Amino acid sequence: MYVDFEFGTCWDQGKDVVLYMGADEKLLDKKESNDGSSDYISDPNKPVPHSDKVSRGWDRPYMAEDQRFTARRTDVLVFNSEVATEDQTIAGAIDINLWVSTDQSAGDFVVKLVDVFPGVDETSNKVDKTTGNRHELVRWGIIRGRFRNSMSTPEPFEPNKPTLVKFELYDVLHTIKRGHKLQIQVQSSMFPFMDMNPQKYVDNIFNAKAEDYVKAQHKLYHSDQYPSSIEFRVID
Repeated sequence: MYVDFEFGTCWDQGKDVVLYMGADEKLLDKKESNDGSSDYISDPNKPVPHSDKVSRGWDRPYMAEDQRFTARRTDVLVFNSEVATEDQTIAGAIDINLWVSTDQSAGDFVVKLVDVFPGVDETSNKVDKTTGNRHELVRWGIIRGRFRNSMSTPEPFEPNKPTLVKFELYDVLHTIKRGHKLQIQVQSSMFPFMDMNPQKYVDNIFNAKAEDYVKAQHKLYHSDQYPSSIEFRVID
């Protein structure tokens, strides 16, 4: 069952909200009761780019770029809320709580907050050629997995062991308008903003050798025991 993104009166008074990632690409208001998970293969030789455009550097439009180009990739996980029945404003920091594992010993995790526009204009009931179904990037953040517990004491992942990775997306003030959906994307690269993680743990990533750059199967858990979630505040 999709979460009802109206959240009753909490939107009127202001309230902290928790949304749980679940099966079938859903964001839920409750933990799943089964042992669900989603996985993807991260390949250092084919990183997820920061933009759909081909360029030599960073493109400014990426900060609000349509994210459908990443949502189509097999190395990006996507989770959607139900369609909002009213305008809903998210304010402040967004806390990320990911239960993950990897079959290697290192990895990065990128989380994006995306505003999904409706495909049809409600006033005319016609397809909006300009913004129809646009997946607009609102905020993103990344954590290098070795620093999940301390920035001064890096550590590897234990292969295939569920591990909690927590970090924060910087403050946002954004309204998910009526008819829109909130989407979360999870991936393990955003090139060239972050250099590629070899995914085989080395003491100094800048000294990694070619053979250290390996494919890795990363798993995101969404179960009662390992509930991956996002937390944020909504205001009037």
